Amino acid sequence: MRKQFWTRLKNIFNPYKKIIIIIIFIAIFINIIEVVKPYLIKIIIDDYLSIGIFEKAGITISMIGIFYIAI
Repeated sequence: MRKQFWTRLKNIFNPYKKIIIIIIFIAIFINIIEVVKPYLIKIIIDDYLSIGIFEKAGITISMIGIFYIAI
């Protein structure tokens, strides 16, 4: 019975294999991007605002803000 279930399930999802793989990669990408957003805020607060500078190594707070909005 268990083998029948997996065979049937495979037959049902087989035509949609490419779409399912694409959706899985998109979901993983979105989750990674959601983790990057708080990290950008941490960089702004710890490296820029706590020291009182606007630019560090050619990267400004505005650039990080634009990157945050783009994400």
